[in-house]
Amino acid sequence: QGVSEYTTSASSPYSVNNRIAEKLADTIALGGFEFYDVYNFYTLNGTSFSLDYRGVTAPTGLGFPFPATLQIAQSYSDKDEVYQFPLDYQDRDSSTYDFVYSNSLVGAYYASSGYRINEVDAWGTLTTPYGTFNCIRVVTDIVGYDTVSFGNSSIGINSHQREYKWLTKQFEIPALTL
Repeated sequence: QGVSEYTTSASSPYSVNNRIAEKLADTIALGGFEFYDVYNFYTLNGTSFSLDYRGVTAPTGLGFPFPATLQIAQSYSDKDEVYQFPLDYQDRDSSTYDFVYSNSLVGAYYASSGYRINEVDAWGTLTTPYGTFNCIRVVTDIVGYDTVSFGNSSIGINSHQREYKWLTKQFEIPALTL
């Protein structure tokens, strides 16, 4: 349980202009690798709410005169369209996404690709500790494959996530996500 916070990209440590920033984690450890200040960056316009940049800070394992960490703010080659507008009851859409970061200097590679299917399956009223809202419910299936390589180590992860989100016109982000 937690509260998601979306801010401007200018408040993040990365040089990504005119985006909505979401800090995912202070630290993520994956198979012996640690990444810091992990952010997603979104674009909101009249046709979609899309994840189009990702930012992380990674240790290089190098000493002086090389930097101890490397800040990475990389764009998606195929943005992840989290929502396609308009969203109405019984709407269904699908989209693909593809993200690749590679740095041969430090031997780092990260890739994430897959697809998402959104379906607006309900509408009604949602009551939370923050208030009562008229909402639609969006059920999302996200199927993906992530690959992380650093030095001589590599891991790959298949995933299938199901999300339930209650959207209201009162917030730019979901009122509730499961």
